[in-house]
Amino acid sequence: MDMSPKDDVFISGGLDETVRFWDLRTNICQGILRKKGMVAFDPQGLVFAVATDPNLVKLYNIKELSRGPFSDLVVNHGMGSINWAGIKFSNDGMHIVLWTELCLVFVIDAFKGDRLFDFNVRGDNNWNPCPPSIDASFTPDSQYVLAGCPSASIQIWSVAQRKKVAEWSGHAGPVNYVRWNPKYSMAVSSDENGCLAFWLPDPNQYLNEQTPISTPEISTLK
Repeated sequence: MDMSPKDDVFISGGLDETVRFWDLRTNICQGILRKKGMVAFDPQGLVFAVATDPNLVKLYNIKELSRGPFSDLVVNHGMGSINWAGIKFSNDGMHIVLWTELCLVFVIDAFKGDRLFDFNVRGDNNWNPCPPSIDASFTPDSQYVLAGCPSASIQIWSVAQRKKVAEWSGHAGPVNYVRWNPKYSMAVSSDENGCLAFWLPDPNQYLNEQTPISTPEISTLK
């Protein structure tokens, strides 16, 4: 699921191979696309993406659904058949991050679909499925990608340099969610043990080793 940054609309990708549109003010579905995939809104809430086939991302104008996708982004990853596990836009709308059930993360151009770089959070030669599904997100300034790791850490990759620049530790188990406050430099992550960690990194020091402002032990969800 993904919430529109513009209004009370959100979209969901279901196991019934449909994409549905919802409004928080009613429990009635507002629209349906017969399409299987992971979904995400762009930063303006005008366009949404559906990661469908193993190498395809379809872009739709939310006001012109009847016309179908206005763009098909082909992701040339060379991995054969893979299953997308998530998709997100960067805040500047320039890039898209996608990740798979095999712990692979891809960063692509949001307009052309060109693959900029990719990485495996379990190591270059480990292609086993992740214990929990991983998660990835951009920092609010769109300069870095954060990805949760089975090794109980968070990897930070520079979009400009296209390489890993830091790794944060603090969890006791595989990290399966990483989310950012949309306005402030604050992140929250969770692991498979149900523990939360909150992070307040200095925007000018993403490259430095960070520790959570509250330890996972203190923030355990009961």
